[in-house]
Amino acid sequence: TEIYTLSLHDALPICVLIACFLVFHNRMSANEAVHFVRSKRPGSVQTTPQVNCVQEFEKFLKPYRVIFYKQ
Repeated sequence: TEIYTLSLHDALPICVLIACFLVFHNRMSANEAVHFVRSKRPGSVQTTPQVNCVQEFEKFLKPYRVIFYKQ
């Protein structure tokens, strides 16, 4: 069996993960989360694929919002 390792170039930047967390936990839109992360850490979430990742995560969560309702 092969063992796969991730380099820093393969892994998502931590700021993208933080933006996804904000979408999930704080119910921000993807664009709001990216804007918030960029306001706190200028230069983060730099590329279009990174922004697309957060947007895709938001789309993935939409059907589950009723299940994970937060009061």
